[in-house]
Amino acid sequence: MRCAAWICLGLAGAAVQLIPTAELSLLSTRQGRTHADLLAESLPTATLAGLALPNLFGAPQAAEGNNKNNNNTNSPPLGGLGGGTNNHRAQKKQAGDNNNSNSNNTNSPPLGGLGGGANNPRAPKNNQANPQTPTIDPVVIWATPGGQIESARRANPIEWNLYVGPIILILALAGILASPTRAAPALLLLLASIGFAQGWPGIRLLYHLPLFNAGAPARALSVAWVAWPWLAALGAQALAVTHLRAIKGALALAVVLAVAGLTLGQHLAESPEKFFDGDWRAATALVHGAALAEVEAVTALPDSAPPIIARLADSAQRLTLLSAGGALAIALGLFLSLRSRNHLLPFLPYLLLLGADGLLTSREHLDPRPLGGPLFPDSHTMSAIEQTARGGRLLRLDESASGIGDVLRLARPNLATAWGIKELLPYVVFPNRRLVEVMTTIDPGSAYRGGASRISRPEVIGHPALDLFAVTCILSTRELRHPRLKQVLAQDEFFVYRRQPPAGLSSLDSAWLVPRAVGASRTVALGLVTSGQLNQLTDHCVVPAKAADEAPVRSATWEAGSLESSRPAPDRMDLKLTAGDGGWLVISEAWYPGWKATVNGADVEVTPANHALMALPVPAGEVVVRLFYEPSSVRLGTVLSALAALFALVHVLRRRRRAVATSRPRP
Repeated sequence: MRCAAWICLGLAGAAVQLIPTAELSLLSTRQGRTHADLLAESLPTATLAGLALPNLFGAPQAAEGNNKNNNNTNSPPLGGLGGGTNNHRAQKKQAGDNNNSNSNNTNSPPLGGLGGGANNPRAPKNNQANPQTPTIDPVVIWATPGGQIESARRANPIEWNLYVGPIILILALAGILASPTRAAPALLLLLASIGFAQGWPGIRLLYHLPLFNAGAPARALSVAWVAWPWLAALGAQALAVTHLRAIKGALALAVVLAVAGLTLGQHLAESPEKFFDGDWRAATALVHGAALAEVEAVTALPDSAPPIIARLADSAQRLTLLSAGGALAIALGLFLSLRSRNHLLPFLPYLLLLGADGLLTSREHLDPRPLGGPLFPDSHTMSAIEQTARGGRLLRLDESASGIGDVLRLARPNLATAWGIKELLPYVVFPNRRLVEVMTTIDPGSAYRGGASRISRPEVIGHPALDLFAVTCILSTRELRHPRLKQVLAQDEFFVYRRQPPAGLSSLDSAWLVPRAVGASRTVALGLVTSGQLNQLTDHCVVPAKAADEAPVRSATWEAGSLESSRPAPDRMDLKLTAGDGGWLVISEAWYPGWKATVNGADVEVTPANHALMALPVPAGEVVVRLFYEPSSVRLGTVLSALAALFALVHVLRRRRRAVATSRPRP
């Protein structure tokens, strides 16, 4: 019962993240993966060796020729039709146009849903391998069970890394031996996360359940990042109080790890041919029942053997030194516990070793980046895309079979926002359902992994739905001829086109005024948008029937007036209407329930419009509209998390007061 209560308290503490995430998940098209797909992506059992050996399967930042997938985190509703904010590291190479960098999409408000970004404007031809079949380290292939080469082929190199280091392993074992009951919750979390990542029998049944089948199994290892420090803290405490069983177990593990590292290092030094003989590719192909060409396609180049041996030797040496240091730290900590009155001093040797291990393992990440200029260097290609989009949105024509091959070559998402470029289809964790429904209806080939990534046919370029979404820039790997396109930039397999507005419009705007609204169901609204019956010239918008019933009737001499808009922040829009007769203000941003609006200071409901956009009624005359994204799910989650933190604080203070009262001598 107590354990269940603490689990509930932990969930309440995380509510500020869990509740908004659940809301966005329900509003997205993200679908569960199949059991077979998840099992194919689970990590082989051999990756357990990576707990003690750093970079056993190669350091991701050292891999060359890999098209790494973006790691996209939650992008709120504006990310659906707007522009997600991104954190990227770009480095100037040659002319400054060939930037290969990962993009980690961070939170952006719902308007980013039609937005997004891009990177790698022009990837070299020799670096355009299918993202699903990257070049990977031979050690990964060898560690994969026979017949499961697809597991090694599809695994993200970062997610093969289970490394925690010998010091954490030694301390964790000490914690488990000293207090099995206190260590049980952390140990269960640890085993469950590793078992889920590796697809252990029994645990992999969770692959069939909703929520558990949403992503790569290896991502469950994030739970282990909490469990390991928990167990290590228990172990350090046990060693500080000279718990005999913990000391014996920790010393034994330190010796075993040191001997293992020493043995591996000697074999690498004396007989490297055992690890890399001339027929290693053929042997690997035989084990996996795969064609030799298939193994060669996913493994490193032939001259990679020496650096791989050097990497393994470095890992083995570090394992030996740190494990031996761990044994000395235990002895020194025991001496300090017996000799010193300072209760913190026995922890010092472990902290020093952990710091040294962290610096050695992360040195590639800690090295300063010699940018030699701005964080995002000047790029002629990106400047051309920015000038072509002109506040509108970017879309790619990708005619490849994978649905993403050309997308990754054409200013790869999501870096474009660094240059102020918005995307119609950014890479986000939870794609906006309404937007994806429109795109996959007008172009079924645009579908990709439960979302949409592109347009697959040139015929879609002139579709009125793209006018609603304010698409003004098209990228393609080949030259296009279309009445709505004007070529702006032509390079080798990289073409930038300005998408012209339709006849009757001078530009494609991010907001416009219509005199009336027509009520319709979601199905009818989707049909009207995808059939091309709605665009920025239409004299009405389609909203839910209840909202349309409340709209005032407009005269036949209706005038829109002038409209000015600004975007002071990703989660805010300011608009000013002058000399208009009122009506409905349609905003080319993805609708989410968290959008709020005021009209001349009074609250007004923001309603879905034209299936994927949003709109609100405005009166005649001079009108000031302020839009801001404040989802109630964030407020509810914040309140629950604050209450959980307050309860935990009160509980700790009460226990401390009770302990002090108990320790006082009775008269």
